[in-house]
Amino acid sequence: MAAPSVASILVVVLIVQLILAVGVLIDANRRELTHPLGYAYGVSVPLAGYLVFAAYLTRRRELPPNAAHPQTHSEPESEFVWTIENRGLRRLPWRLAYAIQDGTTLWRVAKTTPLLLLVCTILVDPRIANFLILFCLLFWLTYLTTARLFIDTTVRLQPSDDTIQVTGRGSDHPLSPGRYDHEIDLSELTRVELRRVGTQPLAILRYTKRFSNSPRSLVVPDEQLAELRHLLDANDVPIHDRIRDGSSRGAVQRRCTEGVVSLLVLPLATGVVWPQHSLSGPVVAFSLFCLLWLAVKGVNDVIEYASTQLRTALR
Repeated sequence: MAAPSVASILVVVLIVQLILAVGVLIDANRRELTHPLGYAYGVSVPLAGYLVFAAYLTRRRELPPNAAHPQTHSEPESEFVWTIENRGLRRLPWRLAYAIQDGTTLWRVAKTTPLLLLVCTILVDPRIANFLILFCLLFWLTYLTTARLFIDTTVRLQPSDDTIQVTGRGSDHPLSPGRYDHEIDLSELTRVELRRVGTQPLAILRYTKRFSNSPRSLVVPDEQLAELRHLLDANDVPIHDRIRDGSSRGAVQRRCTEGVVSLLVLPLATGVVWPQHSLSGPVVAFSLFCLLWLAVKGVNDVIEYASTQLRTALR
């Protein structure tokens, strides 16, 4: 068996370093530290980033918190209108948790295909591990795109014409989709399921059409649940209310566990067992995408900060 080349070892070292940088970014946002991207950039510096990572681990409890937290609240505007603001990387895990609750056919594909590909990798050809990794990465990108619906969204119940108007402003990141508008006709709904993800109620919408571009789920403030239930009852839309019957927590935990196992544990285990077929292609491509995302985010933040300082100086 040929010894690994210096280049392949360096690629693995840099990929591990990128994973550590993403972990630092998530941890810094969770702790609401000042300049979380700065710590991530420091850890991502080739080789030297390991020293930054060690310093971060030893000092992270002493680092200064950010005084301006990302907005995360639901603001009822009137009896039938509310706005959800759920911004920031610190809230990304929650947005992903909301995103994976919806869907039926797509979710069956997401949770069964990695296992089938893993069996084929074991029994047929180890090179199939490439397709397993790529499949999981593409699904993560799909759910990251879907999660934009929960960043900054206004929902308007319209009893007069039996519709729900959804207006989203998306993410402020240049690589993320922008504003979007959808009108949900209640006559197209076959069922609505109510769950509670953490402390946040979530309405999961099922349509007569198997594939629809309309929103699949809506975040609903507790104060608006009664109005939503009333509107759905008035239009004879069946409601599966897991919040009232007490089955919400089990359903949410089961879905999150399936997602972690299928889309995270299985591809990581595949990369450990067959690194020669997992680290060369799809993981490197995804790593480059993550670096591009971080770079654009950093440049955008610098431009926004500079423009803010310039406007302040000109006043």
